[in-house]
Amino acid sequence: MRWFLLPGMGATDAMYNGLKHKLGLKLPAASCRESSILKEILYYSNRSLTPQQATGNALAPGFKVNFLNWPEYRGEKTYADVARRVIKGNDIGADDVVGGSSLGGMVALEIAQLLNPKAVVLLGSAANRKEVQPMLSLLSPLANAAPVTIIQALVGKHRSLVSSMFADADPAFIRAMCASLPSWDGYHGPAEKIFRLHGKQDHIIPCPASGCEIVEEAGHLLAITHPAETAMFMESVSARLASENQ
Repeated sequence: MRWFLLPGMGATDAMYNGLKHKLGLKLPAASCRESSILKEILYYSNRSLTPQQATGNALAPGFKVNFLNWPEYRGEKTYADVARRVIKGNDIGADDVVGGSSLGGMVALEIAQLLNPKAVVLLGSAANRKEVQPMLSLLSPLANAAPVTIIQALVGKHRSLVSSMFADADPAFIRAMCASLPSWDGYHGPAEKIFRLHGKQDHIIPCPASGCEIVEEAGHLLAITHPAETAMFMESVSARLASENQ
């Protein structure tokens, strides 16, 4: 079973380098700027952990994780438009698992409404418009701001890391995704397909009252700041899906 994980808005798959590290995956060679980003990400990955958290490949045999980048922007106006591009560009099918962080999870839900995949994994993401109201309030006065300013507002204390990581993000893509947020209908499919991990300290997309696993000390960027917990969550999801297929 294949997994496809999208990054946050304007980010690249580099935001998952700490998670890749926890999954035992080989990281690609990095440029000087990317090396500084990787150093900060791996700082979180190498925090004091229990032996169970610190070792091992988090995914059961037979599961392959594809960490995606956003497709080149071609004027897409809605999350569904982007979802169609992601499906086509990666040959995603109904037997796959899709997911992502923040915007990535929201686009994954649009993929789910088009394909009805095995499962959707949301990492600090939202399932409907009501859950993104705090984000809408934050983005509204920033409608004409520079894209990096928008991203910095969304991530708070991790601004230095994000400023570097998002330096090459397409401004038109970021603005289009922000503009699409108020009209996003959200997910209307079967709830049992959704698996959610959320930071208790997330003030951008507040932690839902129910229906998700919680990382008490994590904020909006939990895939970066808490890769071990994210890997363990993915392991539990993969184990559950594997048992259902037997």
